[in-house]
Amino acid sequence: MSALPEIAERNRQIVAMAIDNVPPREIAPRFGVEVGVVHNVLSAARKSGVTVPLFAGTGGRSPGFRRVEVDGATLQALVDAARKRGTTTVSLARKIIETVVREGLVDAVLDDGAGK
Repeated sequence: MSALPEIAERNRQIVAMAIDNVPPREIAPRFGVEVGVVHNVLSAARKSGVTVPLFAGTGGRSPGFRRVEVDGATLQALVDAARKRGTTTVSLARKIIETVVREGLVDAVLDDGAGK
């Protein structure tokens, strides 16, 4: 019975990551479980009233969510930066993109001359 609190905490973390739009296939290896276990945890959370986004393979995606692919070096830099900030990679990437757009920094960041 001593494993129950640990499992409850793991499930809470799984749900939190899913709410941050981290797909189940990325969540599963972080906890050393099968993707099906993650889907079961998310299904139970939905049944209990938690709003958890849907992912491809489970009936669709949440509204407004789009996938952006980056190379391995970029992803690793985001993982490292997110870890330092105590957040998820997806949350950090979203925050960076939203900040760059909101603050009108796209041309400054890209510096490709297209904004002239």
